[in-house]
Amino acid sequence: MIKSKEILILLDDEFSELNRPIFEWRESNYVGSKCTLLRLNDDNWLLAIHCFEVDSKGPFLAIHTYSNCFSDNYKSIIIDDFALKTEAGEKITYSESDFQQLSEVVEIEIKESRYCVNIHQRNEFQKSTKERAWKTYFRNLFEDASFREALWIKPKKLLNILDLKSEAEGVFETEDWEYPDYLTDPSQLISFQSFAQYLEKGAGSVDVGDVNNNWREWEDYDIE
Repeated sequence: MIKSKEILILLDDEFSELNRPIFEWRESNYVGSKCTLLRLNDDNWLLAIHCFEVDSKGPFLAIHTYSNCFSDNYKSIIIDDFALKTEAGEKITYSESDFQQLSEVVEIEIKESRYCVNIHQRNEFQKSTKERAWKTYFRNLFEDASFREALWIKPKKLLNILDLKSEAEGVFETEDWEYPDYLTDPSQLISFQSFAQYLEKGAGSVDVGDVNNNWREWEDYDIE
């Protein structure tokens, strides 16, 4: 049977080994995150943290997953297949882009997903974005719910990627939640305590804690 106490011990152990997103990591700029809880059955569970960031190579989505189904309790997935399509039909990446191309983007491909940029958004991005300022560009994009919908990995697909042959009995997802800094254990936060309770029971309300996962809360750690 799933026990919330055991979940919190597992998470504390993995976080102490730095198997975790670090929003204040000075090698990348944090954009946004999402937490997914999957109670697979009475015995098995999965917790996934999607973390969208931009570094010197461009945008990437890191998915940190924790489960008692894994032999090592933790697995990470990196998705950095981002291609931008311009009005002229050109496909460009971070290393190939310039400001003129950035202002002409009409579609963004995220691995197998696609997101269309409307004219109003393009005009706003052009006003607020300087040459090669991808941090600002993607933070603006992240405000659009349809971009986030294309970005996040859905629960069923996530289970397939992780080769977990199971249907989830209970699913909870949130884009607004409380995340610990690198000096704090998950078990110290109401959010993770509540996540563990949900995974144990597979039902009931979830307390997301004192929400702090907006990029503005971590802006002091930007690298540019």
